[in-house]
Amino acid sequence: MHEDPAHGFYLFAVADGMGGHADGEVASRMITDGLKKRAETLFYQDDENAEEDPVTLELPAMDGDNTAPDDDTSTLDLSGSKKERNLSFQDIGVLLKKELIRINGMIYSQLNQKQICGSTAVVMYLYDNAFGVLNAGDSRIYRLEGFKAKSVMVDDVWENRNAEALTMDKKAIQNHPYKGRLVNAVGTTKEVKVYFHAEELRNREAFLLCSDGLYKYCPMHLIDSVMRKSRSKALEQLLQQMLNRVYEAGAKDNVTMVLVHCSR
Repeated sequence: MHEDPAHGFYLFAVADGMGGHADGEVASRMITDGLKKRAETLFYQDDENAEEDPVTLELPAMDGDNTAPDDDTSTLDLSGSKKERNLSFQDIGVLLKKELIRINGMIYSQLNQKQICGSTAVVMYLYDNAFGVLNAGDSRIYRLEGFKAKSVMVDDVWENRNAEALTMDKKAIQNHPYKGRLVNAVGTTKEVKVYFHAEELRNREAFLLCSDGLYKYCPMHLIDSVMRKSRSKALEQLLQQMLNRVYEAGAKDNVTMVLVHCSR
């Protein structure tokens, strides 16, 4: 999505729109376009985007806990400078989170007129020998852990975010009519909850960002295999292998995937 080798910064994102084909596509495009534009100016500040006062935003502590309380802050001084600026790993998380919140407001006010419209979003950035993930919805990011792909975040569906559901047994949840219902996404409500996770990068990492159409139709053993092979084979061929399996299984919606292999 965006690469900035000069600063050692890389950004990847998957957005899966909802609310009718046309409006859902617009919503997902607003997310990817907005993030890309923000990334392009991330390390610079011009007069047009400058703030009159320093900006302070809350960001969960980057200790690998995606439910950490919002009491850790990062302060950015954006007061009218055109020159290049130094950003910490945490600063970048603040700016990306702010951008998702801004886009949420735009989608909610512009597209939620006659029906609920919005988009999931899973965003990963690499910087300063670490990776950070911001998530709203049920699109996923997998990280290869040994020989298995493990989901980094928790899906924003009823059984994971509802207090009553957390006290229910697996059988009751399985039979509940709300099971799998999306409860958080960008643009569907006036306010969005953006979850965060961060860890240090290991050598020869593999990540897979995807919409729900992949993991609902593609068996996990194939996802595991593809991510293992990503260290030595062409990524495009591996993605096509999964895509073929998804449509063979009867998937009707579009599927979005980003496969990332990196070394530190």
